[in-house]
Amino acid sequence: MPNGKYDPQCYTCKSFKPRPDRRSCVLHNFVMPGIVEFEYLCSDWDVPDHLRDDSHWSYVPRFLAGDEFRSMKRGRLYVQQEHPSELDTFEGLQRFVFDALIHDDPELGWSIYIESYQYAYFPAPDSGITVSMDGDELEFRVVDATRTQVQGGHREPNGNWIDHRATRTQRLAHSPDSRLALYNWLDRYLDAAAVVRDNLTKEGWALKSGWIPPIFAFIEETLPRSRYALRFNAAPYTRWLRNH
Repeated sequence: MPNGKYDPQCYTCKSFKPRPDRRSCVLHNFVMPGIVEFEYLCSDWDVPDHLRDDSHWSYVPRFLAGDEFRSMKRGRLYVQQEHPSELDTFEGLQRFVFDALIHDDPELGWSIYIESYQYAYFPAPDSGITVSMDGDELEFRVVDATRTQVQGGHREPNGNWIDHRATRTQRLAHSPDSRLALYNWLDRYLDAAAVVRDNLTKEGWALKSGWIPPIFAFIEETLPRSRYALRFNAAPYTRWLRNH
């Protein structure tokens, strides 16, 4: 997760100048992604002049001289996790790209969870969209689904544990024709079953709650609010990659 204003990323770069069309870099012509789950930057990142003496940035010279930053190729945007992972060239980022949280919904199968801040990027519920996965186009449906999950609990004086359940509405995009379409696409790049298993082991409460942690990907808006293309996100999954 991004750690805020003191991390190297596009938003803290001296070349970042906000624009309504999201072409907010004065050095490179590209549409800045709407990625909030991960930080992203390029090899031209530099701290703004007015912050160079800020103690929070004292590590920057080491960062700029480090192997990971120096490994970045010019003309490309990278996603930061354990190691930089190339998102695309600037020429390949001419349309809006944002986070896609993919998880296994108990009723609809593998779906894209649409966060509330992403509602503007999709049509209204009960609308159809087209999603491309490496050139394979599938029809998806945007729906609002009511789900009840365990969210914490308490222990009674007699020692018995009582779950607390909460019901809320989630907005999802899913393939009515294939519950496994998204899973199969992910599995081309990584061992999806191992990622799910390891995430559940790491976050043991998820087993009790019935909630499976999502797998993070990216999605490109190829035609506003109607057509999209999924992009794989390798940054968090280096140990599970098929070609790793």
